[in-house]
Amino acid sequence: MKNSLKAFFILSFVCLAAYSNALHNDFLIDDHDLILGNPPAHHLDFVRHQLAPWATDSATTVKPPYYRPLAHIIPFFLYVAFKTNVTGYHMVDLLLFILLCFSIYSLLNSLLNDRTLSLITSLLFAMHPLSGILMNYKNLGAVLSLQALAMIWASIFFLKEKQKILSLLLFIIANLCHDTAIILPLYLLLFSYFKNQKLTKRDIIRTVPFFIIAALFLTIRLSLTSASGGTLEQIKLYPLNFLEYLATYAKIIAWYVSKFINLDGIVLIWAAPVVKTHLFAWISLLIAGGAVLAGIFASRKKYPEIFLLVGWLVIGFAAVAWGSLYGLQYGLLIEPHWLIFPSIGIFALMAFALLKLRDLIDKRIFYVLIAAVLFTLIAFTRDANRTWAHEKIYCKYWLKYVPGFIPAKNFLASHYMRQGQMGEAKKLLLRTLRPKIFIRHSLMFGIG
Repeated sequence: MKNSLKAFFILSFVCLAAYSNALHNDFLIDDHDLILGNPPAHHLDFVRHQLAPWATDSATTVKPPYYRPLAHIIPFFLYVAFKTNVTGYHMVDLLLFILLCFSIYSLLNSLLNDRTLSLITSLLFAMHPLSGILMNYKNLGAVLSLQALAMIWASIFFLKEKQKILSLLLFIIANLCHDTAIILPLYLLLFSYFKNQKLTKRDIIRTVPFFIIAALFLTIRLSLTSASGGTLEQIKLYPLNFLEYLATYAKIIAWYVSKFINLDGIVLIWAAPVVKTHLFAWISLLIAGGAVLAGIFASRKKYPEIFLLVGWLVIGFAAVAWGSLYGLQYGLLIEPHWLIFPSIGIFALMAFALLKLRDLIDKRIFYVLIAAVLFTLIAFTRDANRTWAHEKIYCKYWLKYVPGFIPAKNFLASHYMRQGQMGEAKKLLLRTLRPKIFIRHSLMFGIG
């Protein structure tokens, strides 16, 4: 208990240090259309519609092609509480974020029984710019933090075996936030295998209710998507062959993994146009990654921690394999917030590597190195917070790293229109090759 309290206070202090300059960041991107400028979303009837969109008349002009009621209900209650007081939204985000970082510590400690590794992992997660979306995006931050919290505690209660119903309820809540939670049953199998060093029939049976719930949510999602045009329709409109898909998938995964070290250019959505040349180079990268995974699997009994942590990330990449296809007119897409829960695996691997280094070098040098890493992460995160502070700055930053990305151009054009800068908005929209209605992009890309 004493160690847990100490970890909680350390994480709270670090989160404040990393995000204190984000507490007054303004509304931006689709915060305007989905929170501030969406009158139907300011009335209680909006909640009923989100819970059962198929049973009620549409409460908004555009029906989102997904079932994520809490993704809209949570912003509704935040609006009721804070209206346009942006600091109130960020304070809720900060509280949930601190709880999330502490929950990561709790889950890893229950799995690995290593407080030091668990704390360093949580610190890396807290201070890394990849986690910044949870503190800077009013429309999504609280929702994704709640989803990750629900997935973590569903896992903890599943491992304890005595809170099965609570674990299932938390899994349902996670799916009501965002459909990336659907992969949790695979994690439960991974965690069970790690704890027992084998997967028993009993372990598999215990996950069956989770797979049933996942199938139910997947069925709902597919029914809503098919009604509005989904991934299969995108593939028909913008065909790509299997080799092109593999090469482009390798490219977006390489981009994401690189951002754990290269702390610049982390954007809400990154798009890679379908790779048409140098296919073999990108596919070779994928094959090399597969060979490494095969080696880790073969050594799973000798290095169970490595197997657990690598498997943790790979399961997340499986979800990206399908989700990346939903906007093929721009190429394959990856949104870092799809991987909030899977990213715990790679942060833990980084912590694991740092602790191995501790055994090889002088302790004083090691602690100086740890301090340097943490201060560097805080500096980059605070700098990223300044980029998130203003819509125009953020959209231009986005377009710098994803040039020509139409949704980002539309968000920037919308900002210019709200500011009365019609000339600037017109220039952007005239350069847009496939102009779309702005609110459609808000629904597709704000919480994709």
